[in-house]
Amino acid sequence: MERIQHPTKLAMQWSFAFAKNHPITAMMIDEICNFYPYFRGKTFENPKDAILSFTATGMLTRVIRKTLLENPNLQLNQAGIDYNGHAIPEMPGSWSRYFTSPAYGKSKNRPIVL
Repeated sequence: MERIQHPTKLAMQWSFAFAKNHPITAMMIDEICNFYPYFRGKTFENPKDAILSFTATGMLTRVIRKTLLENPNLQLNQAGIDYNGHAIPEMPGSWSRYFTSPAYGKSKNRPIVL
């Protein structure tokens, strides 16, 4: 935990880049495969929470912590919560995203994998 800038926050998977064969990506794929039987065909009252747990922020945060513990010499560059001052918190045009496809966060009682 001491190697992570914000250890109480969840990691955001849409802001990562990895070198080929990086141990975090390898472990992430392995963990998704390991947890798949639990999520397969199961209906979730709140599918968004299940998705975040299974393949997104929840799983990635777990994998990063586990990988750093298992690989004490592994380098991890962190841009911080605001991308070291380069974040654009309200991207121009981002409001249009929900006009082109509905937000999955509004789904109820649905499976996330079949």
